[in-house]
Amino acid sequence: ECIDEHQHPLSAEPNFVPMRLLKLEAKAGRVHNLRLVADMEQAVQYLAMSYCWGGEQNQKTTTANLKEKQQSISFDTLPRTLQDAVEVTAGLVYEYIWIDSLCIIQDDEADKSTEITQMPLD
Repeated sequence: ECIDEHQHPLSAEPNFVPMRLLKLEAKAGRVHNLRLVADMEQAVQYLAMSYCWGGEQNQKTTTANLKEKQQSISFDTLPRTLQDAVEVTAGLVYEYIWIDSLCIIQDDEADKSTEITQMPLD
């Protein structure tokens, strides 16, 4: 209903895709793993989650763990809030989700500045 009834906030750029997205990997209908993918060759549909962290996060992307997160992020290591978002994404039959703490390199000020300025305010 949202896709059919509401104008997309980035309608001026319908093919916009952020620099990085999380790709869900599921077996038998259950998400067991994610991985960070970058530089998508074409636009894909994805869900997005940005939220108030409430303190330091143990699961975030940094320059030191970027390559590791591009290989694998275990679903079971995510905080419950992020697990819920991933499960909703899978339940709505989306393959990708953008979560700020994982899709923005948190210790790279240039990356943060670039990615945050592209986030819609609505």
